[in-house]
Amino acid sequence: MAVLGRAEGTRESSVEPLRVDAEGIDFLIPADAMAFGKKAVEPKADDRVHVKSGNRTLVYEVMPRATGEPPWRWSDPQRTIRRISAKLIDT
Repeated sequence: MAVLGRAEGTRESSVEPLRVDAEGIDFLIPADAMAFGKKAVEPKADDRVHVKSGNRTLVYEVMPRATGEPPWRWSDPQRTIRRISAKLIDT
């Protein structure tokens, strides 16, 4: 389960209820939800996030917001939620 985070410069999308912009979007995902079996998985650049919206699937690529930044960061002081940056690359 992911929650869509607000990215800087966000505007309404034509694909409701998603909020996307030309710069990208952030996904807020509980760290404990990012595991395959019992092995924790850390998001990395070039990973893909597929979001079902009606009869379409939106494909996002995980990537840093700016050069030198990581593609994800902790979203809370307890380090339980990851904020993963991504850009829409395909529908």
